[in-house]
Amino acid sequence: MPKTLSDVLTEHKNQMESEWPLIFLYEIQTTDDPPQRFRYAKANERVYHGVNSAGAPIAYYPAPITHSGIIESGSGDIPTIEVNVANLSLELAPRLEAAGGFIGQPAIIRVISALDPENTEGTFRIDLEVVSASMTPLVATFSLGAYNLAKTNFPPYVHTKRHCRWAPFGSPECGYILGVGGAFTTCGFTLEDCRARGDDEVARGLVRQHPKRFGGKPGIPPAGRIGRR
Repeated sequence: MPKTLSDVLTEHKNQMESEWPLIFLYEIQTTDDPPQRFRYAKANERVYHGVNSAGAPIAYYPAPITHSGIIESGSGDIPTIEVNVANLSLELAPRLEAAGGFIGQPAIIRVISALDPENTEGTFRIDLEVVSASMTPLVATFSLGAYNLAKTNFPPYVHTKRHCRWAPFGSPECGYILGVGGAFTTCGFTLEDCRARGDDEVARGLVRQHPKRFGGKPGIPPAGRIGRR
């Protein structure tokens, strides 16, 4: 039986009380080209967590949300987590219907500290995909299952000694804040370039993040020397 708005609001309140001081963040990718993302927080106000490629804080918007534990069907299906989102925005509802519920699209659930929501260290994250979805005028229900490994490239990153893998320049993994008086708009993805961008951060009065965030692995031994003594 589909959940009513009253059901979701009651469960949302109870879960928030039981989960304090944790905040659950939910992200679902759309089928647009390029894809967009709807981001929601199980909270009473907007939550900022992480930064985008331009260095701007990423906002998660408060919404009445309930989530189940892991659901197993007993018939060998992939275990799922059920997420109910109430009070659908006028933007999400028609796009959800037109896109067939975003079936197969990536989804992410993060768990962060309510005491320090902007801290990205130690964040719990689980990557999922939309297995099924249903919608009433007031509530959308998403069943999220394990991400399809057939769609994953192995390994996810190629580690090299001298070349940074955090592309594009300024991505969240890179962490360099573009604009705002920055001296650089491009990067050669070398360790020397990374050091220069760290010097620029200091010159701008920012916390030096580079070359600590360098995505290469300078400690990788030269070819043919692994295991030699």
